[in-house]
Amino acid sequence: MASEKVEDDGAGQFADPLFDIPGDDIFRNKDMLRVGWVPEDEDMIVGRDDTMAELAEYINPILAGNQPDHVIIYGKTGTGKSLITRHVVQRAVAASSAEVQHAYIDCKQYHTDTQVFTELGRQFNDPEQTEQTIPETGLSTGIYKKRFYDAVDTCTDGVLIILDEMDKLKNDDAILELSRAVEDRKASVPIGLLVISNRIGYIENFQARVESSFDAQDIQPAPYSVKTLREIMESRRSAFKPDVLKDGVIPKAAAVAGAEHGDARRAIRILRHAGQAAAKEDAEQVNEEHIDIARREAEKNRFGETIQNATPHETLVLLAIANLTLRNDGRKEFKQSEVYERYTEEADKNDTAPLSQRRVRDLVNDYALLDVLETEKRNYGKQSGIHRVIQLLLDPEIVRDVIEATRI
Repeated sequence: MASEKVEDDGAGQFADPLFDIPGDDIFRNKDMLRVGWVPEDEDMIVGRDDTMAELAEYINPILAGNQPDHVIIYGKTGTGKSLITRHVVQRAVAASSAEVQHAYIDCKQYHTDTQVFTELGRQFNDPEQTEQTIPETGLSTGIYKKRFYDAVDTCTDGVLIILDEMDKLKNDDAILELSRAVEDRKASVPIGLLVISNRIGYIENFQARVESSFDAQDIQPAPYSVKTLREIMESRRSAFKPDVLKDGVIPKAAAVAGAEHGDARRAIRILRHAGQAAAKEDAEQVNEEHIDIARREAEKNRFGETIQNATPHETLVLLAIANLTLRNDGRKEFKQSEVYERYTEEADKNDTAPLSQRRVRDLVNDYALLDVLETEKRNYGKQSGIHRVIQLLLDPEIVRDVIEATRI
């Protein structure tokens, strides 16, 4: 039996109270504040005209049916890498008179060779043209690759492939094969590869490994200035209803995000969380106090995502540094030896055999690349010598609370 349709009463509220969600008086289009949202209007992409022009130059040959350059786009989180790449690629596809297509792969989700080629094949395949289907599972890697190449050759005049967070791939094999597919005559149409990573150290190691095999252009967007962050958030103002944002909200959100290497993603998250905080209070406007609430919520979410797949020892190391910070009023930097001593105490409390000092040092380096920790060598004079010092870049209470919550 069909259910009765629930009508909007015309005031933005619904007759069924289950769907009377707070926020109707705050947000006009919340999608604009979602990570991954790609605006169609180029005017909404602020401060990246030169970067977009550079990327467009590299991939431009595919519009005429020629092989484009492969491109590595890397840099810190929130510098617009994914947004710029997806926007420019979508415009390239729209501008081409040929049947140029594109695919986007999130390597956090598709991280093996088989998964990458399966998903690419499914995105490009048109069964009516190829007379083949590509199931999600059940075939060998070799067959998935063959069906992908068949789909590309049959259904397109060329493809642009975005591999986002490429450092999550199990190995380099998929990147190397795709980059040489035309040269090795596995594909007869141009294939342009655009790989993205937040981890600068990973990219440097990757380039050293594949230097003679993967010829690619480099693009490294610089962090946004506070001024540009303000312009970015002004461009998203229409996500809110008119006159909802008080005057000081965007400048404060930009200042908070600008203090952490100009992270636009964090700035937009803070703006979204501030709106949600105002909605929960049934407030008519978003004010600066909501930014303070949002900053903490955004930091919790960001750190939670960072440690989502962390090992128990990784979380113990981070917990050790957080507890050291909390228990030493005003002190933020700690020697490697102090961190290791505290880590062994945390491991003992959890009935876990501690890792070696060298392995813990490697874990600290990994989280320094993710902007969770900061490390540097410090000279303490002739008697004490040179020591490596470690500082937590996040609120230690948030780190402790998130880790404790994940262990419940």
